[in-house]
Amino acid sequence: GARHIDVHAQRGGIAMILGTTAEAQKVDLLSERSFAVESNWIIEGEINIVTNSDNAAGDFNIGVASATHATDADSIAEHCFLHTDGNALLINAQSKDGTTTVTATDTTVAFVVGTPFSFCMDGRNTSDIQIYINGVLVLPSSVFKLNAATGPLKLLAHLEKTSDDSPGTYQINKLRVRT
Repeated sequence: GARHIDVHAQRGGIAMILGTTAEAQKVDLLSERSFAVESNWIIEGEINIVTNSDNAAGDFNIGVASATHATDADSIAEHCFLHTDGNALLINAQSKDGTTTVTATDTTVAFVVGTPFSFCMDGRNTSDIQIYINGVLVLPSSVFKLNAATGPLKLLAHLEKTSDDSPGTYQINKLRVRT
């Protein structure tokens, strides 16, 4: 049967907030339960970037990963993420499975501050993970991979910044994996 792992809060979601103190900061949400890489998973999420970083200091990643990291989500050995860079409004996608790294690639979709957007990652074929934003397949010719990953995988939302006073409020309205 199907198995679900949910991160879902009522009344506006879970807020991940970076303060305006000029110091490195990190906040993350990592699911307690995990799932096998080959479990035919599909992730669904909804995000509202309420306050975007005001310069290049901040990074936000959401998707699946084998773990979290104290300062840099890109350093996680196995992951497939949607990624935003600092004050840029573009949504990127990336993956790393221990063998193949697909660096942050522009999906050509921009988010609007204060307007939620939804996403889906279809990991039923871990050799070619399909990513959708607001119901539309993005980067169909790019090959995001986790087929060489050993896992297990967990849901992860990871917000970080370098030593800067840049703020950030990222609201996770929904984050769920179905296997």
